[in-house]
Amino acid sequence: MRGTTTGTRRLFWVFSALLLVVPLWGCLDDDGSPVDVEGELALEYLGTDACAACHAEIVGSFYKTGHPYKLNKVEEGKAPFYPFSTVPSPPDGYSWSDITYVIGGYGWKARFIGQDGYIITDGGQNQYNLATEGWVDYHKDERKAYDCGPCHMTAYSPVGNQDGLEGLIGTWEAPGVHCEECHGPGSLHALNPGQISMTVDTRADACGKCHNRGGYNTTIPASGGFTKHHEQGNEHLNSPHKELNCVTCHDPHVTVVYQGAPGMRAECESCHAGAAESWAASPINEAMGDVECIDCHMPKSAKSALAFGEYEGDIRSHLIKINPSADAEPFSADGTTTNPYVTTEFACLNCHGDESKEWAEAGSALVHGAGKPLSSAYVGSAQCQACHEDYYEKVFDSAHPYKLNKVVNGQPPTYPYSTVPAPPAGVTWDDVSYVIGGYGWKARFIGLDGYIITEGGQNQWNLATEGWVDYHKDEIKPYDCGTCHTTGYSPEGHQDGLPGLIGTWSEPGVGCEACHGPGAAHIQIPEVVPMSIDTRSEACGSCHNRGG
Repeated sequence: MRGTTTGTRRLFWVFSALLLVVPLWGCLDDDGSPVDVEGELALEYLGTDACAACHAEIVGSFYKTGHPYKLNKVEEGKAPFYPFSTVPSPPDGYSWSDITYVIGGYGWKARFIGQDGYIITDGGQNQYNLATEGWVDYHKDERKAYDCGPCHMTAYSPVGNQDGLEGLIGTWEAPGVHCEECHGPGSLHALNPGQISMTVDTRADACGKCHNRGGYNTTIPASGGFTKHHEQGNEHLNSPHKELNCVTCHDPHVTVVYQGAPGMRAECESCHAGAAESWAASPINEAMGDVECIDCHMPKSAKSALAFGEYEGDIRSHLIKINPSADAEPFSADGTTTNPYVTTEFACLNCHGDESKEWAEAGSALVHGAGKPLSSAYVGSAQCQACHEDYYEKVFDSAHPYKLNKVVNGQPPTYPYSTVPAPPAGVTWDDVSYVIGGYGWKARFIGLDGYIITEGGQNQWNLATEGWVDYHKDEIKPYDCGTCHTTGYSPEGHQDGLPGLIGTWSEPGVGCEACHGPGAAHIQIPEVVPMSIDTRSEACGSCHNRGG
């Protein structure tokens, strides 16, 4: 299939694909794998319209996004179809019969490929800008082959020339980025969907391999006072969001350009509720009116087709972090790369053009929190999970969080790998307030008075032998290990009001904030308050010792 855009052609291909697939349902090897007539695995591209047979809703939504329209074949001398935009005509002097493909045409601009496969450049006025509905020059009178296939096609190969046209470098299964470009060829899935899933790489670098110019890395190319377009991958690598996958926020099957918020799986407030609340309460917000997070943190600092002002392009930045310093520059000295942060030119002066960078720097302190002091409160490891799920899961697979474990409603604590089956003889879970350890080696038990249970001995459970031994039999043992075994520890008072618990804490066990520090200010303004950590050995050594 070569990728169609009209409803009639789509139905034709769906029906054809089903005719091909249905007779092959019985062609399974002894192990249940689909085979072709020679007995080899059949791995072929079917085309997005074949996907619609089972996934009509997703495909219908996907066909409203920009990906399928990166390149559009001109069929029978008729203009390509777009769900939201229109390309009214080719450049002056050309008809649709002279055009083989249209490059883009969905969100920003359209360029045209002639019958020889080369981009039409003669005479200039060859790029149509959708926002202005007007023409501009693109490489006027240069000979420009079309070599964008690696990122603009489905199943691209650098070998050969598509349709036998010299100017088309490489070949492909379908023009534009379709389902199988990310999910892989679908023939095996169509034969046996119950066993062969169309999994997809959701990591940010999977998107980043195409959303860059000149290589997926931390260099962000710039030109003419703007970041170059298609640099979202490299911007993301330089942003505080670099640990997140693109699909955490973006739904790849829904358009953001034309439908806005419906294309987002998560809004800024999902992770930054504190910052949103402080912004809503700030006098600057009250004075400025309806300004959204992305207006400052994701300004249009990149340019695809048009610049609408000195500091406003037509593509949003994905750098997120704002450097409010008046000395911060948006670009390198030679203007060829973007620095890894948003500066006040784009965050502030794009709207406040009559003001200075010094004015913007002075006002930045009031943007969040109305100048109030930042919180030094602990928020708990569960709050960290919202943005840092991978790290959270790793930490809670390790021993640190289980140095001390609270017994809630008479239920034993849970551990990722081990089990503490019961308290000492004569003691029930209702008699236990905390379990000390239980992850790797042993478990001890704290009673409802906060003292370690020692009476009668046989009070320490050893995981390796699954047996009991004595620990300070019949001694009075308060729990005074909070300094190293809890998060947010204070030597003052008694946790839960229990006299045997020496000191208080915000979280039992060694959670995220035990090493990173209290997180309330970071949640409030993460771009300003990083959760930096002391990685020197003595930082770990402060707890990994006995006696100093």
